[in-house]
Amino acid sequence: MKVYLAATIVLAFLLLAAAYSVSIFLNWKTVAVYESPNSRLALYHMQSTSEVGHAPYGDNFVLSPSWMPGGRYLGVTILAAYCRGGSGVKWNRHEKIYIGCVKSGELPVTYVRRYKGIEVSVNE
Repeated sequence: MKVYLAATIVLAFLLLAAAYSVSIFLNWKTVAVYESPNSRLALYHMQSTSEVGHAPYGDNFVLSPSWMPGGRYLGVTILAAYCRGGSGVKWNRHEKIYIGCVKSGELPVTYVRRYKGIEVSVNE
C-alpha cells in the first residue's frame, strides 16, 4: 500500500511538472538566435506572448550555453525591454554583445551590464 501511494505521488508530481513545462513553452516566441563567435554561447531574442517573463508581452534577450537543451527558456535574461521595430545583435569577439533596441518609451525592465565577463551594451 505504501509503495502504491508513493508511486501515485511521484506520478502526480511528474504530471504537474510536465504541464508546467508545456505552459512555459507556449508563452514564448523565438525571434532570432545569435551564436557567439566561438559557438559556446547563444543569445536568444524571445518575445513574451503573455504575462510571463521580465517584460510581459515584450522583448527578452536570454543568454545560455549553446549546447544546453531548452537554453532559450532556462538561460539568464540579460535584457528585457519593449523594443520598437526590429532589433539586431552583434558579438564583438567573445567579450561584448551589442543589442540594438529602440525602446518604446518605457525603461528596460531588466538590464544586466556584465555577465560572466561578457559586457552587454544596448544601442538605441
